[in-house]
Amino acid sequence: MKKTAVLSFIKCHAGEVFWFAIPPLAALLYYAVKGVFVYLGPDAQLYCSIAENFCTTGHFIQTARDSALFVVPFGVPLILTVLRLIGFTLPMIIALQYLMLGTACMLLYKTERILFGRGGFAPVFYCIALLRARIDLYDIYLEHYFLLLIILLLYLSVRRDMPVKKRLTYMNLAGMYMVACRPVLMPAYIAVLIYSLVLLLRRRLPVGRFAVFLLIPVLLFGANTLVNYRETGYPIVMDSYSGRDFYAANNPEASAGYYSGDIYEAFGEEYAAVQNDPTLDRVQKNKLFKEMAAKWIMEDPNLFQCNTVKRFAEDFVWIWRYALIPCFFGAMHMIAACPQWRRWAAVTLAVNLAVAVITAMGLVMVRYTVVVWPLAALHLSAVIFPTLDRLKRRISAKKPISA
Repeated sequence: MKKTAVLSFIKCHAGEVFWFAIPPLAALLYYAVKGVFVYLGPDAQLYCSIAENFCTTGHFIQTARDSALFVVPFGVPLILTVLRLIGFTLPMIIALQYLMLGTACMLLYKTERILFGRGGFAPVFYCIALLRARIDLYDIYLEHYFLLLIILLLYLSVRRDMPVKKRLTYMNLAGMYMVACRPVLMPAYIAVLIYSLVLLLRRRLPVGRFAVFLLIPVLLFGANTLVNYRETGYPIVMDSYSGRDFYAANNPEASAGYYSGDIYEAFGEEYAAVQNDPTLDRVQKNKLFKEMAAKWIMEDPNLFQCNTVKRFAEDFVWIWRYALIPCFFGAMHMIAACPQWRRWAAVTLAVNLAVAVITAMGLVMVRYTVVVWPLAALHLSAVIFPTLDRLKRRISAKKPISA
């Protein structure tokens, strides 16, 4: 009886099962050929050191870098800490990332089915983007975590059959935690909050729930600030390194292009005076670099805007030029030809663009650009499906009509 039920479930949900299972299996085979199963890069070592330190000493602090004052957003370290506390080993965490890839592809497929009545292209485009950006599953990248949350958010945003309170609660939790992983995603979270308030008012539901939506992130980020104050002596809300990157990206001597370790060598004495000052710690230097960058922006806002647009064009658009242009046409097609999803397509496109531009305000690495891909994969599908329909109609029209 149980076997029959399992087979019946697989038959009814063949698409979901396929996209949950095949991408992780294909990735596992790919890495088996390469002979790599577990490898921790510098960022992964930092995240794991926080988890290990908490498990052994009770201190939520990293020891993988030169200074304990090097503070990173708490989203991924907190997840790793919880996994370590419940007994997960490193291979088990890596295996979980394969399941996360399968879940992401399955949710993209289900979102496609809701939007277009069919699916199968978005997961392929998404996996190609991960492969192109070298976001490998044998390493612990924060992209594995916040990309899944973005995809979950997109899926929930089209699940109009779900009870409103339940859907908004899940959307706010996903939006809040993806910001805890990657702060530049704040525009997406703000969009979720605005959408939640508008929907609650439109459905005449208690607005008190919106106050809860606001209170939870205040408590979570407030608790993180207190933890950072205990560990470092500074009330750090998110991180203690973004100021240096913001400075490097907006220095008048900076150039567009991806991040490299020698980018700071071009900045001369002003940079060296702060970076090499032994009387300043990392947090103080971070604050000074932010102030210096803000000063340059205020003195020449036109240069700041030009540099941001240039980085966006070179670091985002150019690397994905063969895909993002069709994506744009796919979004325009949804806005013009899909009345049911017109507003959804316009809002998500605007939010995706805002996140990309904010990312371009700082230093950009290739893997940072995949932040646009969960939505871009769906917009590509919006081009593929109508194109296939037109081809089918042309082929059918050319077939001779039998007597």
